[in-house]
Amino acid sequence: MRAHDLLRWLRRRPFRPFRLLITTGRTYDVLRPDLMLVGHATITLELSDPDRLSMETRHEVEIALPHIIQVEEVSLP
Repeated sequence: MRAHDLLRWLRRRPFRPFRLLITTGRTYDVLRPDLMLVGHATITLELSDPDRLSMETRHEVEIALPHIIQVEEVSLP
């Protein structure tokens, strides 16, 4: 996956949540654009509840772009 491909998903207006499928088989849902940071070689996802975020409860994951194999839109209930 390339950085500009993910930025295109993040910048859609209106924003629509999407899911990332990783080479390990794990998935990550991106429910808000402000919880994902796209770099040149990696992305950083904030996994903590954004309404209860603090330095003690913060949980992030960093994923190398080549490990993202699929992006799909997520339907919210």
